[in-house]
Amino acid sequence: MPSRAQLSIVERVLATDVTAVIVLDEDGALVYANNMAYRMLGIYLPDGSTTEDRADTADDNDTAELTQQLPDEIGSFRWIASTGTPLRDVRLTLKQSSAGQRVFSINASPLPRNAHETPCVALSIHDFTEQYKYYEEALHKSQERLQLATEAAGIGIWERDLTNDTFHWDERIPTIYGIKYADLPSNYEQWRKIVLAEDLPALERSFRQARINHTRFETDFRIHAGSGEIRHIRGFGQYIYDNSGNAIKLVGVNEDITERKQVEHELAQSKERLEEAQRIARLGHWIASTDKGLLEVDLWWSPVIYEIFGRNPESFKPDFKSYLRAVHPEDRGEVIELLRRLRADHDHRSEHRIIRTDGVTKWVRAIARTEDQSPVNARRILGTIQDITEQRELQQELEYRASHDPLTDLFNRAKLQQQLRAAQAAYERHGTPFALVIADVDHFKAVNDRWGHSVGDAVLWEIGRRMSSQLRETDFLGRWGGEEFLILANHTDESGAAQLADRIRESICGSEIQGIGTITTSFGVAATEPGTYLEVLENRADKALYAAKERGRNTVMKYSQL
Repeated sequence: MPSRAQLSIVERVLATDVTAVIVLDEDGALVYANNMAYRMLGIYLPDGSTTEDRADTADDNDTAELTQQLPDEIGSFRWIASTGTPLRDVRLTLKQSSAGQRVFSINASPLPRNAHETPCVALSIHDFTEQYKYYEEALHKSQERLQLATEAAGIGIWERDLTNDTFHWDERIPTIYGIKYADLPSNYEQWRKIVLAEDLPALERSFRQARINHTRFETDFRIHAGSGEIRHIRGFGQYIYDNSGNAIKLVGVNEDITERKQVEHELAQSKERLEEAQRIARLGHWIASTDKGLLEVDLWWSPVIYEIFGRNPESFKPDFKSYLRAVHPEDRGEVIELLRRLRADHDHRSEHRIIRTDGVTKWVRAIARTEDQSPVNARRILGTIQDITEQRELQQELEYRASHDPLTDLFNRAKLQQQLRAAQAAYERHGTPFALVIADVDHFKAVNDRWGHSVGDAVLWEIGRRMSSQLRETDFLGRWGGEEFLILANHTDESGAAQLADRIRESICGSEIQGIGTITTSFGVAATEPGTYLEVLENRADKALYAAKERGRNTVMKYSQL
């Protein structure tokens, strides 16, 4: 038992303003209340009276005035007193005329007693108003920040109560779903109906996995919006579990990603079109960094480049060393020099040959540019490789056709004139001699008249072939016009050119052509002399040819013999 001194201390403590204390019996009758309890609950004693006086003289009205302020949880005084079960932190909100709205925290505990004593309940009351205001203000600010964040991010928050299968949506969801708030799904089955059927299996699978594994889910799905359009939604969230581990809520966030999906779709289409255009143009692109030596860095190739080089992207890792090994040996030196300059310059362009692993030679056009990247000043090289083999072949064919006679496959007059001008320039600069030989098929009109033009064409082709077989590498032969041929004999004087012409004459008349008998040819020869221009030289060769015709044909005449 506590001593009288100890009881005196307790009485003095209760009489102070440290805490509010109320004692009720099991029937809810007031047994004791200190002055702080009356003041805290907004009930004031008459002047000069004490709490003991109030308790001793308390009538039913006094008790009702005090106890009616208490929350319902405190009402079962008999239960608390008899079971010995305390209640902790019961919140009580009162609106007082003098102090406005106040919030209290109440703890209720049964008092220890002897067998003959009446069961009582002690209430300790703490004014929680200032803390409550602080927490309420903090909560309000947090909610404002959350709302601003969700609005800025374009996301909406939802919650599904699994105990009664109901949804709770925030004010952003109608905008995201394109559905009026009143028309939003209220349960899971209604929500399933707005989701596209083909997206449901994957969506519900992500829910199940998150629920079983206690993990966060994230998934994209499509819904039927109120306007009838299809919207793309990104959802993520997690389950909330009770103490027994049972899922009781599903809380998540939704975001309308329709525009993003449209952009992604358009980008994917652009990428496909670009790749298709690159495949059609046989054009691929590559990227390389320059953080190491140029021959050491790795290359990234687009699929078309692998096709051009005949490489398998699954097993081949490109780099500049392997690229150089594929370059044609005759072009490799040029490419190495271009790559060396690439590190110092910013642009590089070349056309060269590569040899594929299957031995096929390809022409490629390589374009590269070195660019600086801030802020770390790292450099990388961007480039393209295009297969221009067909272009090269077409170009060569066009150049061939532009410079060759289609009937005889010899140089045409335009190409011969180009070579003649070059020979004249060399003669004027360096004194390099050359001679002209003009040949004309004898009686060719009679061949056409008797055998037809197709046989005549065959005769010209065969004569051209026989003439070519007698030439040196430095000589040029072409069809000058009609049945005339011209030979540019470089580094040759008139006598040497005449000897060449005579060998050709003998090769032509030495055997039958096309089964029509022997064909003969007449030749006129003229060589360079100081002060002689090209036009004069051509004219002299023509005069020598006419002289050969006049002397019976099948002969060679030099201009100096005239």
